[in-house]
Amino acid sequence: MRELSDNSWGTVRLESPAVAKAPAFAKASADEMAGKLDLRDFLGMPDPRDSCLRKPEPCDDIYNGRATELNGSAKSCTMSQIDITQNFGQLADEVAQAASNAGREPQDVAIITVTKTRNVAEISEAVGAGALDLGENYVQEMVQKHEELASKDLPQQPQWHFIGHLQRNKVKYIVHFCHLIHAVDSVRLITELDKRAGQKQRKQRVLLQLDLAQEETKFGAPEEQLPELVEAAVDSQHLDWQGLMCMAPFSDNPEDARPYYARLRELRDKLSDEGVSSEHLRHLSMGMTSDYKVAIEEGATLIRVGQAIFGARDYH
Repeated sequence: MRELSDNSWGTVRLESPAVAKAPAFAKASADEMAGKLDLRDFLGMPDPRDSCLRKPEPCDDIYNGRATELNGSAKSCTMSQIDITQNFGQLADEVAQAASNAGREPQDVAIITVTKTRNVAEISEAVGAGALDLGENYVQEMVQKHEELASKDLPQQPQWHFIGHLQRNKVKYIVHFCHLIHAVDSVRLITELDKRAGQKQRKQRVLLQLDLAQEETKFGAPEEQLPELVEAAVDSQHLDWQGLMCMAPFSDNPEDARPYYARLRELRDKLSDEGVSSEHLRHLSMGMTSDYKVAIEEGATLIRVGQAIFGARDYH
């Protein structure tokens, strides 16, 4: 696996701003407290609407036989049980092999290491193993972890990807340091991101998220809204729209995810046929621990994996 860097992402050259240390998480303003702010998100509490949040299932961390199942229910593995460095190395090898098997170049697929619920010690070990692209679901957790890691003497600082649902009143907390925001799903969010990025005099990289499964518990725009999202993203002054993102419904069978990943690729190809620049279509963010090989076969360039690296989550 080739690591992503500020200068190279696959075959596309990018210009990345200097890494800046994020300020302490600001207090909510009066109008936010008056009703615009979701206090669960502001306080870092799990939001049941979160597109990535669900209760762990039995044997949830299935990854080439590495499953933790105790008394019929998934349990979180401790640091002593999990070798994060070994897991990341094995994952990188298997991602490279999956890409080769699909007739693709291994360096065209990047691992976004999902850090939701993970502590800084675990994340630091993963970074030391080569996990230089980190994905977080909650704004406050992302800001805090970014600050803590920025203060550490690491061989190389990671890049942060925001992969959860982003509320418009939280954009200001991450836009100055977030490398890529994956889940942009409304014109109003595009407008807010464009404004805040302009204030910071930077280009914010974004992906457009679609809810192809039409699940009530998931975020993302309906497929029929893609044209208006594309128009808004292309017309923005301070956004660098780079592709599409989706989530498949959870299933024990990775093949169940294939229709959704294939559809996202088809939509990408359709946009290309309609004349959308390839610079806007360079990434497909799709695939997780349970189905990333299928996602790679269908064209994923960014896979979002946590449990294969850290072990099953414990939400209790």
